[in-house]
Amino acid sequence: MKVILGVELGNEYLKIAVASDKGAQSKIIDCLFEPIASRSDEEISSAIINSLKKKRYKSQSISVSLSRNFVTMRNLHLPSTDQEEIEKMIGIHVTRIVPHKSNEVVSSYCLSGIDEMGYGRVLVAIVHNENISRQLRILDRAGFLVDGITLSSHCVWEEVVSEFSSSIPTNAVCGIFDVDADFTDFILFDKDNLLFTRTIAVKGAEANTELGLKKLLGEARQLMVIFGNEEVNSKPEKIFLSGAIKKEMVPAIEDDLETPVQYVSPLSCVEGKKDEGEDVARKLSFIGVANVAVSADSEKKLSFVLPEMKIRKMLRDRIREISVLGSLVIYSLCVICFIFLGRIYNQQSYMDDLIEQSSGIESDIGDLVGYRDKVNFVKEHLEKRRIPMLVIHPLQKLMKENMSVTFIRLNAENKVTVRGRVFHLSDVFNLISELEKIKYFVDVQTRYTRKQKFKGDEMTEFEVSFMFDKSGVRKSDGIVEETVDEEKGKR
Repeated sequence: MKVILGVELGNEYLKIAVASDKGAQSKIIDCLFEPIASRSDEEISSAIINSLKKKRYKSQSISVSLSRNFVTMRNLHLPSTDQEEIEKMIGIHVTRIVPHKSNEVVSSYCLSGIDEMGYGRVLVAIVHNENISRQLRILDRAGFLVDGITLSSHCVWEEVVSEFSSSIPTNAVCGIFDVDADFTDFILFDKDNLLFTRTIAVKGAEANTELGLKKLLGEARQLMVIFGNEEVNSKPEKIFLSGAIKKEMVPAIEDDLETPVQYVSPLSCVEGKKDEGEDVARKLSFIGVANVAVSADSEKKLSFVLPEMKIRKMLRDRIREISVLGSLVIYSLCVICFIFLGRIYNQQSYMDDLIEQSSGIESDIGDLVGYRDKVNFVKEHLEKRRIPMLVIHPLQKLMKENMSVTFIRLNAENKVTVRGRVFHLSDVFNLISELEKIKYFVDVQTRYTRKQKFKGDEMTEFEVSFMFDKSGVRKSDGIVEETVDEEKGKR
């Protein structure tokens, strides 16, 4: 069973959702959490390792749900619906929205429709590099590669639409109260687009009290008025309630907002957990981190990517490709080796049969094999004796009166080295050109030429080397015939 992990690092809690990948569907099987309000980055990394080690969950990659309170959100109306043009215009607006340089922030956006003027409605999310880099460092120290970082509001909206698609009116604005341990994420959306999201400073524990609920609904009404004035002048037709809030609060919210409320039940893996004697569902919202774990492979709109994430992912993909290629190469080599070993075995078997059959023939032919070996020995010996003559004879014919040879060496590799003296340097070049014309002298090279006084005369010493190629020697060559005739005459 393949395990997929989703994580959310908030201000107060670490949340981990564990999903099992069974075929085409993924299912949440466990939810883990740890309080991290006063812990260092190293301690948080250790907490992640220990939590997963305790439950024996193993995975090399992880997806991140970025908490909404780390992100600045703005709704823009841009005079274009083209993706490239929108990206260029967003780059200009980002530096105006946040007091940071463009290289200090990471932005993402999604197109949420077209307004009455024909402008594109764009929801822009901006986060400081350090917020993402810190989470990457924590997860890297824990031994994870990050597959992607998605805004938690987008994950919550996607999960609600997926679960309650049939009950969401078409082209109608709906809302979500996602109540978490340290804030509430208020989201407005339609069936196809995420339209608006703001944080409300009401914690999960406060939302379950009369005073906290009153504050939550008061701020929500103000945000709906702002949204109606700036974006879509429409009251939400339905409200979804998720996270750390009791189901008993549904009637009070319906009466106050005069809107139907749908309660989103906590995950089954959350309901049975206890934290200091209280239900986890009363403190935390796991809907966002659960969605990022279940749909880790899908492309999400409001995702954030740092250059180092791209490099790591590219390296990981390249390593995976190399591993697959290496496996294929090893498999191919094994098949080839098996084929060759089979052929070698067959040939060896055939040879054994021949040896067995020829063993009787050898005894019949007597000393014929011994005579053959002697003949071959004599041939090889004569062949070796011919080679020096085949080298010296053409050299002797090429030597002129004003040229002398002081050293000739023929080594085991049939490399010939000739040293000598001439009066003129041009005679050396003429000698080289003549040597190159001989078919069985190959790779003719001049090792050196230098002038030197010899018995009062100025002469040029030279060294020439070349290879003697026996394959170039044919009996039809005149030099071979002449050499053979001379050997016969001497005999």
